[in-house]
Amino acid sequence: METKEMYQRRFEAQVKEWNTLLYLLAAKMENAGADVRHLYTQEIIAISAKQRDVVKQLKELEKVSDDVWETIKLSTDKAGYNLGTSVAQAIIKFK
Repeated sequence: METKEMYQRRFEAQVKEWNTLLYLLAAKMENAGADVRHLYTQEIIAISAKQRDVVKQLKELEKVSDDVWETIKLSTDKAGYNLGTSVAQAIIKFK
């Protein structure tokens, strides 16, 4: 069974990976033409909102005790899924 600490470390590592992919997407944006850059910018703004939601969920997770952490795990997983899906779709969209 996964402990709260194990879950946090695994989730934080995944968030770092998504952040790296988002950084690479932003770097690609810098080299794009003005018309495409506008699309990149909108996509990054939308993903950034989801990124903030994930950070919020992680902070909530840190606050709860080891006994009840699984009660917010579902919302944390959902926020992570939304972020991961958005990053993956953006990468595919702007290949």
